[in-house]
Amino acid sequence: MSDWHAYHQTSAQLPPRELLLKALEVANGPARATDIGCGSGRDTLHLVAEGWEVEALDSSAEALALLAAKTPPAARGRLTLTQATMEDATLRPARLVYAAMSLPFCAPSEAPALWSRIAAAVEPGGVFAGHFFGPRDAWAANGLWTLSRLDLDTMLSGWSVLHLTEFEGMRTTATGHEKWSHIFEVVARR
Repeated sequence: MSDWHAYHQTSAQLPPRELLLKALEVANGPARATDIGCGSGRDTLHLVAEGWEVEALDSSAEALALLAAKTPPAARGRLTLTQATMEDATLRPARLVYAAMSLPFCAPSEAPALWSRIAAAVEPGGVFAGHFFGPRDAWAANGLWTLSRLDLDTMLSGWSVLHLTEFEGMRTTATGHEKWSHIFEVVARR
């Protein structure tokens, strides 16, 4: 991803992702949630509208400003904005830890530590939902964190996997570009 400004502007207009809706079906909320790599908040806004108390994490001040501007006044008390990289962020306990299309952008050398912090942050009985890129994704050559299906299965051992899909094919990105995608979508209970 090279044009984060365009991504934040475009994604701010989109509805919540299907992954979030699937996670909410099993997360037993509203409660506390963390949105890692929240961007301009398309999913965060849905969470706060549903009554969740959300910590929205992103490294981009621009994205967080867009999210703050779009947050209805009545929901602002349920939203905490934190500017930090996912590698450096402190993750507090939460019923739902959500990471849509963000974890692949973690520095691969930091990924094991980040995953350990995510696992520790999900409350007992809580839910993790997120995306991972597979090794055949077009952006894998850019030094992103990618996982094979075996790697993912190993990482999720000890979790109850409620939803796992693998997609491989051409896909239009949020900014309108076509790319070859290899994506795993996961919802798992701790």
